[in-house]
Amino acid sequence: MLFFDSLIRFSSCGVALVLVLLLLRDSRSSTQTRSAVALCIAVAASMVWQSQSILSIPFVLGLLTLLIVINLNIIFWFFCRSLFEDGLKFGGWDGAATFLWFISGIPLIFSYLIDHHSFFTEEQRNHALMGYADVFRNIGGSSIVLHVSWVIWRGRTQDLVEPRRKIRGGFVLLANLWLLFIIISESSLVDPFFNEILNFVEALGILVLMLWAVWWLASVSEDALLFVAKPTMPKNIDLLRENYHQQILALMEGDNLFQKQGLTIVDLAERLGLPQHQLRVLINQTMGYRNFNAFLNHYRINSAKRLLADPARVQSSILSIAMEVGYASLAPFNRAFQAQEQCTPREFRKSH
Repeated sequence: MLFFDSLIRFSSCGVALVLVLLLLRDSRSSTQTRSAVALCIAVAASMVWQSQSILSIPFVLGLLTLLIVINLNIIFWFFCRSLFEDGLKFGGWDGAATFLWFISGIPLIFSYLIDHHSFFTEEQRNHALMGYADVFRNIGGSSIVLHVSWVIWRGRTQDLVEPRRKIRGGFVLLANLWLLFIIISESSLVDPFFNEILNFVEALGILVLMLWAVWWLASVSEDALLFVAKPTMPKNIDLLRENYHQQILALMEGDNLFQKQGLTIVDLAERLGLPQHQLRVLINQTMGYRNFNAFLNHYRINSAKRLLADPARVQSSILSIAMEVGYASLAPFNRAFQAQEQCTPREFRKSH
């Protein structure tokens, strides 16, 4: 079992490094790519770390590997959020969570130092802090997976990128199955032999995911090998899309449909007589929006700017203007306004 387990882990490590090269080759500037590269490196480090029973890792290299491994969960958190949250900006709470997670890993570093230096006392080797750190990291790791699941599932109705929207449910399912798997494998009630099997299945699952990612990123079509240009879209399809595009503009700019509170993509699809998934693709590909809320906010904030700058509306409260352009309360209006204009509605009004 040890031989096959090690073979799987070394293979996963190699495939992860191939993924890093593919990612850096195709798109090294995006946040998603950088977080994916960090995740692949962390997974490779984890595979090496878990193979210590047959590897003789030098002390310094082992310490560097551990520093990466203890942050695997937080790297996974950043990766998932960058993948499924458009325009993601990390704030103070995100920084605090990252700091706490790193601090919780310090006892593991301490434990590694103890195991490699004989001058530590037996009391230091059995320090109770190690147990508390394990409990904290188990709870924290579970919280990370649950938070990621909530973020991914919450955004499914607003997502205009159809391929991404389709995988949200599967991603949440896999993440929570993985969490359940980890909880079972780390339970003290699990038989040691069964635990070895679980660890082997975990390593095999990671290898399968890595191979799938390589297949997805490295796929080469027959047209690419023959240097055949991609076919252009038929003119009748282009005309049909342009027709619907103009209808959307008429509804949003002419009829001010964005002013309707609680407007959803389902409502807009019904007004256009267009299937919901086709409308998502249409807005995404012809107007460049990846999220329905961003699409609505564009019209609502631009309308609010006109009202805030209108001398005739100087007596109108910011709340009344927010509700007039389609917001149900002031807080989401303020957040959307500041995200688009880098200032608050009040500051905008004073400067105009």
